[in-house]
Amino acid sequence: MAPLVAFEAWDGWGAWQATRTADDERFNDAYRARLAAIVAAHTGGLEARCSACGHRGRFRASADAEAHREQLACPACRLPGRTRAALAVLDDEGLGPEAALYATEHGSPLVAQLRRRVHHVATSEFHPARRPWLRRFRHWIRHGAATHQDLRALSFPEAVWDAMLCLDVFEHIDTVDTAFAECARVLRPGGVLVATAPFDENAEADRRLATLGEGGDLAWSVAEEWHADPLGGRVPCFHRFGWAMLPRLRAAGFREAQWCRVHAPDEALFGLWVIRARR
Repeated sequence: MAPLVAFEAWDGWGAWQATRTADDERFNDAYRARLAAIVAAHTGGLEARCSACGHRGRFRASADAEAHREQLACPACRLPGRTRAALAVLDDEGLGPEAALYATEHGSPLVAQLRRRVHHVATSEFHPARRPWLRRFRHWIRHGAATHQDLRALSFPEAVWDAMLCLDVFEHIDTVDTAFAECARVLRPGGVLVATAPFDENAEADRRLATLGEGGDLAWSVAEEWHADPLGGRVPCFHRFGWAMLPRLRAAGFREAQWCRVHAPDEALFGLWVIRARR
């Protein structure tokens, strides 16, 4: 396993604001470093060590605003920035090989890394009835059969997992507080949820982008926002989260909830935000 990556964590808007105000120039320097790194990765590749697998090589990206999050993939294990950041937070938990871990994805490069860390890893995909059967069949051919799970109504009994990993899923769930409660229900006491989601570090409140009507119609309160589906096609984005996500997680049954900021330029990680919530 690669060496652990240091990161900072805050449990609320007030704590973050106090740190950000007192240490403003450090965060500004980090932002400038991120911009320079994206340019370097776009023009010739950024030399760095992978925080997930330990490989040292050139990380590449387009000159896109989200390149530090969605790109900068390790040339060896193929994990992009946000996935490596989440794995760094998970690795900080020090899970032993006997731990039971559930990840809300299947067939991705991340799953191989998880199986190197713990013996018991369960994976799933969300297969709504409306998903074209041919798309599901192609995914099965490439990655094997994936168990269907809906985060709003998981099939697991209570308190069965030591850890859950949920990357960029919550924003696509209309009734997301139900999903938060389900995650808390299936985690053992002391178990941890590690997750990523679109996050505005400068916003105290969460923002609702769309609502799903009874007939399945979408009502947008802003310009439409759609994200790519790993199984093909696209899915609507219902939420852009702020610091209010943390009290919502606590209300759903988590004892602790934090936003963690992973900034490790030597590992090509630049100010990436990860949720850590403990049951």
